[in-house]
Amino acid sequence: MSRRETLEIFDHAVSREAHNLTRWPQTLWQQLCNRLQWEEEDTTGRLQAALRRRSAPDAPLWFRLRTPLREAKALHRVLEGHAAAVTSCAFSPDGSRIVSGSSDHSLKIWDAATGRALANLVGHTGYVSDCDVSSDGTVLSSAWDWTLRSWDLAGGGERATFWGHTDRVNACAISRDGSLAVSGGEDASVRVWDVASGEERACLRGHAQAVIGCALSPDGSFIVSASRDGTLRVWDTAALTERLKLEGHWMPVADCAVSTDGSFIVSAGLDKTLKTWDAASGRQLVTCDHGDIVWGCAVSPDGDRLVSAGWDMTVKVWDAESGFERAAFVGHTMPVQDCAISPDGARVVSASLDYSLRVWDLAGEGGAPRGGHSVPVNGCAISSSGERLLSASWDKTLGVWDAHGRQLMTLHGHTDQVAACAFAPDDSFVVSAGADETLKIWDAASGQERLTLSGHDGPVAGCAVSPDGSFIVSAGYDGTVRIWDTASGRQRSLLTGHADKVSACAVGPDGSFVVSAGSDKTVRIWDVASESPRAVLSGHDDMVADCAVSPDGSFVVSASIDNTVRVWDVASERVRIVFRGHTDRALACAVASDGTFVVSAGDDKTMRLWDADSGAQRAIIPVLGAVFCLALRSQVRLAACGDGGGNLYLIDIVGELAEAEGAR
Repeated sequence: MSRRETLEIFDHAVSREAHNLTRWPQTLWQQLCNRLQWEEEDTTGRLQAALRRRSAPDAPLWFRLRTPLREAKALHRVLEGHAAAVTSCAFSPDGSRIVSGSSDHSLKIWDAATGRALANLVGHTGYVSDCDVSSDGTVLSSAWDWTLRSWDLAGGGERATFWGHTDRVNACAISRDGSLAVSGGEDASVRVWDVASGEERACLRGHAQAVIGCALSPDGSFIVSASRDGTLRVWDTAALTERLKLEGHWMPVADCAVSTDGSFIVSAGLDKTLKTWDAASGRQLVTCDHGDIVWGCAVSPDGDRLVSAGWDMTVKVWDAESGFERAAFVGHTMPVQDCAISPDGARVVSASLDYSLRVWDLAGEGGAPRGGHSVPVNGCAISSSGERLLSASWDKTLGVWDAHGRQLMTLHGHTDQVAACAFAPDDSFVVSAGADETLKIWDAASGQERLTLSGHDGPVAGCAVSPDGSFIVSAGYDGTVRIWDTASGRQRSLLTGHADKVSACAVGPDGSFVVSAGSDKTVRIWDVASESPRAVLSGHDDMVADCAVSPDGSFVVSASIDNTVRVWDVASERVRIVFRGHTDRALACAVASDGTFVVSAGDDKTMRLWDADSGAQRAIIPVLGAVFCLALRSQVRLAACGDGGGNLYLIDIVGELAEAEGAR
């Protein structure tokens, strides 16, 4: 491999990590290593000297991934900045800008070359449902506040507000020259607007239900609308009359687009298909099976490629003539809501409920390392030896993995989401908690189910095993904490006191007490022998999502959706320290085996390591999606976490802190 090729690989890695490096520039080495270590030997060889130096006992602390990110190689850049789901996206006609709309009520303008956010457009008072851009620099947006608004692309200022719809506005489009706008609404109408005056030219009716998508032909001669009634309609722009009714989807049609030459129409349906239609005759041409609900679609400027945005978290590229799937771009961790293709046909941008946009090379390589879960991972655990990992998922299964991320077994038995899991102290069995109101005990070696524990009157959110393995603790949405005999599966104790759902539980190091975390904003400590409360720890401003106990039982850690992690002194029942740093809900926490550090993770897509005494943040690793769970086996310097996209991350703790811990 030439030096130039190597530099291109490094440049690509930097581009893909730019959104993280902008926020955490101190993670440059970590983030690049975690990408480049999976490249060809010529590239990885250049890392070896630095890797040896960075892995020395006295090196600064960092996190090293054991498994590659589940991301297509076609990924070019990630755009982050919206505070909620990104619902729509569009390229400017010259390709220099990307515009996005969000359920956070705003639009953003991005530099397409650098990924830098240039402007934040605020004015809508509801979910922004769609956006489009004309060649004269007009941005058009629609929102659930019943309005359309026009904005200046260059300066970001609002130009006009369009009133007329009598319910939420779901879609919009603007003519190339910026003179004409079209919108579709929950009121089942398609409306045509004069952009300069803001006046409504026409209200077109024909759909039996809400209009979800709309498009204008490039020459402005016809309008296409997509509806919840399962049809598309083609309207003559001059005569303002219906030309065609396109029937073929058997569920709502979410989006539509028109080829550059105006010869065919593309539609995206909740029936999991992408379809093309002859624009003149209305004849159905090609059907592409995306495999899940399709919310967005686009067609390349040359008409050769179609793109679909799916609820399976993928962006797919199709041959327009044959309907053959060319590539599937993986990387989003929640459903993809919209997509657009750059005017030169080189790039695709996608908008997702995971709060991000992703820019892809249209001709790039799709796919990614797969296997395992394809929906959120709610729970994870590491065996005492560090040689096995366990994951619990929305897909009703548990996954058993080796220390290199290879899946060994899948455990089937729960009839609803699996919320949590734990290993026995001797690794002989595992426990799982499910939304089917049960816990299950499984043989760790064979994967066979041993027992089902029933008694909760609602989903079971958490589980833990006592240090001697004799009992299991569970946390339920019925507001109770329960203790079960491991051998018989019989319920031993019922602990009540939480005023709302109990989200997590843990057991003290000697098995004499258990800890629970709840939606009532409290952490509670219970005496196992007397089945009575020892303490109620109050201080969080919102639901407490997780809890953990220090190895000596002197402190408890809690993670809350108030974005904080707190350390509580068990003896005094007071807060020792508050870790502030998460920018969204903190959902998981764990304590090192010697109590020197705490690890936390959450909706801000990060896992963080904190000094337990000083509260200093020592390390951070951003991952692809919101992190719902984590596990720590600090004796072997291994952490694991799972995210909303079904990804399970195995992470080595490398550097000074790991060595200091081992030397204690």
